[in-house]
Amino acid sequence: MHQRLNVFIVETRFQALVALLIARNQPDTDNLICHYRAEIGSFLSRFPFVRACAIDTAPPKGPFRSQRKIRSVLQQVSNALKHYPHAQHIYFHSTKLQGPLFNYFVNHLRQFIQQRQQQFPTASLHFNIITDGAFNFRRGDFSTNDIRNMKSKGNSLLHRVLGLQFYPYTGERFGIEADIIEKIYLLPKAPHEYDATRVCDIPIVDLGLASSTTPNEKRGLVIGEKLLDKNYLSAEEEEQVARKIGDIMQ
Repeated sequence: MHQRLNVFIVETRFQALVALLIARNQPDTDNLICHYRAEIGSFLSRFPFVRACAIDTAPPKGPFRSQRKIRSVLQQVSNALKHYPHAQHIYFHSTKLQGPLFNYFVNHLRQFIQQRQQQFPTASLHFNIITDGAFNFRRGDFSTNDIRNMKSKGNSLLHRVLGLQFYPYTGERFGIEADIIEKIYLLPKAPHEYDATRVCDIPIVDLGLASSTTPNEKRGLVIGEKLLDKNYLSAEEEEQVARKIGDIMQ
């Protein structure tokens, strides 16, 4: 086991792929990928250099279901971290700080690392953002409702009684430029509106899967989504992009 541990929270296969690329590029680091969707586990099982952990996000029965679900998620990840007793430096990666299944990790892990410092006085905790694709092309501005909801969660007595401490942030609505964020991992040459000093490229590396093609056969992988549906591109612009990708593949 290594002293450095990467912890990724992922919801989609694309996010899992990003986590794998970062993990593969850091051979002297242990890597834990916690996923919120069961089908991602079978995908991650193909890569022996990471450990996958399925997190149950189903709300429990009874009162305060939402709050108890958050607490359960935090506890499941904490239990997974106990498999790395030698980890002194934990690097937490998520796509955003907005939303309860991401935000409450900040203060929860701060408490976890404080306990580690009894054993490792130099233990440290770091927070990074991993891209969610076109979601990161533009910064999100705070709305009045965003600000109101953040204050409400930060001042919630019920949450504090149940051991949940919300982490308020500034910068932009998803928390991607919050002060606590050290690195923002984006695909190489991806357009963005973030602080360039914190943006770094996702390493495009060989993930070590055995090839099913002949040595001379050329292969390519195109990852994308319908940007027209999100009003990022016009129909004409999207068609131009599709033709250009086709030309490159040819």
